[in-house]
Amino acid sequence: MQASVYRLREQGIKLPRPSPPRSGDVLLGTVDRGDKKLMQARLVNGTQDLLPPLFGALITRVTRNGMVIQGAEMSSRVAGSSKSKVATHRQTWWVLVMCNSADGIDVLDEIANGEDPLFPEPTPDASPPAWQRARGA
Repeated sequence: MQASVYRLREQGIKLPRPSPPRSGDVLLGTVDRGDKKLMQARLVNGTQDLLPPLFGALITRVTRNGMVIQGAEMSSRVAGSSKSKVATHRQTWWVLVMCNSADGIDVLDEIANGEDPLFPEPTPDASPPAWQRARGA
């Protein structure tokens, strides 16, 4: 899907403001890492990765403007070296999905209004989960 991606972390540390957006195709799929299958999120332009892929990707929030994807970003500790150790850091993407209704919206509306996409607030009209209803809580 065509999208603009804002990175919310740098080397695992939450940024005070999202990074400038990178636009491309967001691809979600599984990848084999040893004996494990992990969900992977990639931002690509054709065959070129525009951002380091997210491993163990998990969609944690979906809104009318886009979604939040969290995962682990892996990078070489020494740039350009294929024999160096790999550093793994938490990463969060705010993904603005490109669609016809996106015209005229504030791209970072949720963030600009003080909402944190990492910690969504529960909606007041949402019914409690089934396990809470069963307990009478």
